[in-house]
Amino acid sequence: MFLLWAVLAVQLCRAGTDSTAFIPLSGNIFSNKTLEKGRYLISSNLRIGKEAVLTIEAGSHLVFNPGTEIIIIGGLKVEGKANNQVRFYSLNSSEEGIG
Repeated sequence: MFLLWAVLAVQLCRAGTDSTAFIPLSGNIFSNKTLEKGRYLISSNLRIGKEAVLTIEAGSHLVFNPGTEIIIIGGLKVEGKANNQVRFYSLNSSEEGIG
């Protein structure tokens, strides 16, 4: 039984840093889009067109591949709350906040 719990714990920890545990997101957004609460990987640049608004629901996590960015020509609405934040971070922790 202990071995089963140990294997499960390792798998859960691995899912926290494994890019396959994320919903991939990249390319162009030309109409309004809402990201439901979830974990998203910005695998390459994401561009929000001038007629579009990207809404990100509270509790979402957006993880960026190194060197990627969101280019906002339209609008961005982040619906985080003090107790249910939206988190933005880099897949490479040595590049946090660069961009």
